[in-house]
Amino acid sequence: MPTARAVIPESGIYVGTDDGGIGYVLEVQNKTLSVVVMTYTPEGKQEYLLAAGPLREGRNLQGNDALRTPVHVFSGPLYRSVNGLPGDFMGSRPPEIGSFAIERAGSIALEFPVLNAVELAYLEIENPPFRRLRVYSDSLVRLPFGREAFGPQRRTGTFACWPDLRGDWVVIDQLDPALPPYRFNFSEVDVAQAELSSCNNAERRPHAVSFIDPGRQAVLRCFDEEGRPRPETGRVYWSGCELRLAGSSQPLFSMDAQDIGINRFVGSYGPIRPIREPIRPDGRLLGLRAE
Repeated sequence: MPTARAVIPESGIYVGTDDGGIGYVLEVQNKTLSVVVMTYTPEGKQEYLLAAGPLREGRNLQGNDALRTPVHVFSGPLYRSVNGLPGDFMGSRPPEIGSFAIERAGSIALEFPVLNAVELAYLEIENPPFRRLRVYSDSLVRLPFGREAFGPQRRTGTFACWPDLRGDWVVIDQLDPALPPYRFNFSEVDVAQAELSSCNNAERRPHAVSFIDPGRQAVLRCFDEEGRPRPETGRVYWSGCELRLAGSSQPLFSMDAQDIGINRFVGSYGPIRPIREPIRPDGRLLGLRAE
């Protein structure tokens, strides 16, 4: 496994921040993406558009050549179905409906820098003869159904809240599959300063949430902090999660904030790296929700 890697996005329902209520359903199978765009016609009727194709590897520039990291990208045409009915109705299609057809409806381009958020590069929808809808450079966040979001966390167009990591997890070593997996049941939560929700808060301020496995005496602490002393790097930010076992002075493993999803995470052994350092560690460990 290379140390530089592009993440596979989580399947789910995503919503944007600047696109007027458009929704996106993403499904990933074997590095093939399908995306359904849930939008409206100029007359205000619901419309569903579909695009599908392979994920391609690109590169994301995080403001500095030293922080250039691989990402998966997708671009392709959007299609709409016309002249259809819900089901065949045993051959009872009215003659005025005509025949079912697929037509080109526009185009879409997406970038996947993190597990549970998407960067929309552009969305164009043709609605002749009325108008052309254009959306550029929006941030899409996966909806966490049935789970809380702990925050606020920094908002840079990639992620907004700590996902609720309570539940059963299995963590495997992808470089040595013969090793027994780690198993955790995070049944308790401890939120610093009682800072819940407020996921759209743009401020960065120190806070943390800890997910606790009482049986294994393990604590998974997720934090967004500034200025932890480290002489070689000075005053920097840390953002991510570290797991510690009882009696251990060092974390067993850690995950960057951008590599934490709702149903899986990617991590590495040892403590988290500061944000100033080259992002995305080796990704040796894979955590999967066991529900």
